[in-house]
Amino acid sequence: MMSDDSDRKERGRRSPSFALQEAVGFLAQVRQNLGEGTFSREAIAEALGHRGVTGAVTTKIGTLTHFGLLEREGSVYKVSAIGKRILHPLSDSDRMESLALAARSPVLYDELLKAFAGKSLPSMFANALIHNFGILSDNAAEVAKLFRSSMETCGLLRNGILYTSLAEMPTSADLHEPKAEKVRPAATEAPTSPAEVSISSIQYQEYAIPLSKTRTAMLRIPSPARPQDLERISKWLTFFADVLQGDDADND
Repeated sequence: MMSDDSDRKERGRRSPSFALQEAVGFLAQVRQNLGEGTFSREAIAEALGHRGVTGAVTTKIGTLTHFGLLEREGSVYKVSAIGKRILHPLSDSDRMESLALAARSPVLYDELLKAFAGKSLPSMFANALIHNFGILSDNAAEVAKLFRSSMETCGLLRNGILYTSLAEMPTSADLHEPKAEKVRPAATEAPTSPAEVSISSIQYQEYAIPLSKTRTAMLRIPSPARPQDLERISKWLTFFADVLQGDDADND
């Protein structure tokens, strides 16, 4: 029988053995077959279709506790508050927020979210796990795959960029900026590139970015620009690349 300690030795450190979407499937089986209240490991094994507490069952229970979907009370378990919200959400957004909370529950995943917040995962992500996060080389590729899959399931990995919360990422609703931000300077104040324009008490600089012989994009940023301003602009550009890109290539 594989114990939590042996699993930890094989992986170098604790991490989920299944992706988040698989864990939610296990949780649904447990809840459907056992209902409310507390239940033993033997009961969980039977609910998951196993005969006895085998190594496979121990690994599945470990994954459920990693994601905070099951809570342990002594020798018994119960579905956690997050688990209940995922299985019986009040809305689609409530379910996604609950999934995001579950995705941050494993210590390793929380560390990775903080380390790569606002960035794309490196092409050699598995190697980063080996050198910087204590994952053994034999398991690094699998751990990397499970992390990516889990982050995509909960919406924290979008367009290749990793976010620490759903509130951080640009959404279609973010396209509706405050009206003051959309005010263009009067014709008599038309800027050249770059030029400063004033909206209320904020100074802006506008830049004309040539795209082709006949097309130009305008970029307006507050002056002076702060590092966090430039970081958010970068996230918006990633978002626009997915939302606004058309099927027809520009041939002029």
